[in-house]
Amino acid sequence: MASMRPPLLAERPLQTRHPVRAPWAEPPERHGMDPTTALAWALLSLAAAAALGLLILIAGLARVFARAPGLAGQPELAAEAAVALAHTSLTVVVPAYNEAANIGPCLTSLLRSEDPCGDWRV
Repeated sequence: MASMRPPLLAERPLQTRHPVRAPWAEPPERHGMDPTTALAWALLSLAAAAALGLLILIAGLARVFARAPGLAGQPELAAEAAVALAHTSLTVVVPAYNEAANIGPCLTSLLRSEDPCGDWRV
């Protein structure tokens, strides 16, 4: 009579099982996206992030400039400023060194300009 013992490990047939792989462990070629497409998507995402950053910057600058003080046109002050300028004096000094060719046209331009105030000299 044969003994009824279980077979030893060496006597058992090898059981081959195919390992189960996770989908993210697959090479990228099997996902259908080649490296060029991946690069294009990455660059598109970077461009979208940059555009969003610029929009935020522009909105912030618009908010700052809306709060900043500005010059308001006040005609009554313009007339007072003209009267105040009539009583001021101005001296224009033109520094020049070895400018014999250019000093004539420069002085001519200064003397032909509109009078900035009541008393001015070059």
